[in-house]
Amino acid sequence: LNPFDAPSKTSNVVLIVGGKKLHVSKELLTRHSPVFAAMFCNECGEDMGKDEETIDDVVDREFVDLLKVIHPGYSPFTQSSVSHIVKLG
Repeated sequence: LNPFDAPSKTSNVVLIVGGKKLHVSKELLTRHSPVFAAMFCNECGEDMGKDEETIDDVVDREFVDLLKVIHPGYSPFTQSSVSHIVKLG
């Protein structure tokens, strides 16, 4: 079960990863990653307002594990997920 398959109360952007749409929070991702901060904000710190962003060269299920690390309430760590979470982080 993927918690990012459908919009939630906090999701406000869709990331397209491996052709799969993931509903996430810009604010939460921006707080945890300078890469997402650059993706979602310009130099003035203003929201660029895009509703969808595409992320290439990433496996969707591995990216979902990374999202689970960032979003509170999920525990994605398994013996098989640790290596790709570290790689994506």
